[in-house]
Amino acid sequence: MKPHQPAVGSQIATDGDNTYVLSYAGLRRAVGYFGLALPVVVLAVGIALPPHQFLSSISAYYYVPFAGSIFVGALWVIGMFLWFYDYRQADNYLTSAAGTFAIGVAVFPTAPRDIPRTFFSIATIHLVCASLFFAILAVISLFFFTRGDVTGRPRKKTRNRIYVASGLIIVLALIVAGLGPFVLGRELYSQLHTLFFCETVACWAFGISWLVKGEALFGDIPRSQQAD
Repeated sequence: MKPHQPAVGSQIATDGDNTYVLSYAGLRRAVGYFGLALPVVVLAVGIALPPHQFLSSISAYYYVPFAGSIFVGALWVIGMFLWFYDYRQADNYLTSAAGTFAIGVAVFPTAPRDIPRTFFSIATIHLVCASLFFAILAVISLFFFTRGDVTGRPRKKTRNRIYVASGLIIVLALIVAGLGPFVLGRELYSQLHTLFFCETVACWAFGISWLVKGEALFGDIPRSQQAD
């Protein structure tokens, strides 16, 4: 079942109880909430349960009981939501690709600790999938979410600024994550949990962007509720 597509520029339709029924807004919000929650929940569970450690990356929790299940499950859910995001054709290509790479991150885990990554390895596939996943989300936020006429949509300009900021933050996080080992050295890079923080910032940036797109934040007030 495909989500109902509202007319471009119209208010998102709701039923009599103001609940969403598999709508585009609902999918956008779901992706956003999962993006915001993923690093926090994985870290909290990883610290609360053995081995009670703050690991170097979110992906490293793949090998931690229960936290790893949350990590994999959340990525599958995000991936499927992105696959079901059947909107405009150009959007479909990007969201389907992002969903595929999200699932790829879950299916191809990062290398266990103390095992170096080789050029051709499952860990390398994991790294490529994660990088492309975030890169595509940055492109969507920068160039696709910002489309649309601002006429009659008083908060659209504010939302556009958030989309651009979110996309740039994701790009910056990818750059820092990629260059960090060379600038800081691999040991200090790991001790500072640089990759974990870069992944977290990127997750939060894309989460906020999708929540705003779903108008969970900075949504336009329906005309019937606007003050005269």
